[in-house]
Amino acid sequence: MGHYCRICKRERPNEQFSGHGHTIHVCRQCARKPKEGKELTSLEDELFGYMSQSNISKKNIARLKELSQGASQEVADLARIILEVAAIRPHKKGRLAFLVQNHPDLLGKLEKSGLTTKEDFGVFIYAVIGYSKKNILISPNQGEKDVTENQA
Repeated sequence: MGHYCRICKRERPNEQFSGHGHTIHVCRQCARKPKEGKELTSLEDELFGYMSQSNISKKNIARLKELSQGASQEVADLARIILEVAAIRPHKKGRLAFLVQNHPDLLGKLEKSGLTTKEDFGVFIYAVIGYSKKNILISPNQGEKDVTENQA
């Protein structure tokens, strides 16, 4: 049974890890990569982890503010998007449904950045259209369909 490399995200055989690599979960090929590349991967993993947490805490928000100012441009952009989400809806329960209904522009930013996908919503996405007050069922494979008012 091998070990998981946190940089390349692969299951590697035991021989691919040095003694120190076992501890930090980095294979030999990834250990040879430049420090900036490894740090960028670690920061991106950290940012993606914030979106999967049940709550984006005040400490997380402080860390996101720090990353949005001092990190690389790509990491800073991701941190700013997550800060917007945290300001609107820090708790995970109902977060995506709330964003679909009230902040579709922010939801678009999340999808473009890769922080969320339509699959994160489950098989179907329910969205309420303000002008018609009808629920719309969006399926990644089938497009949009009208659904009755009572479904949610």
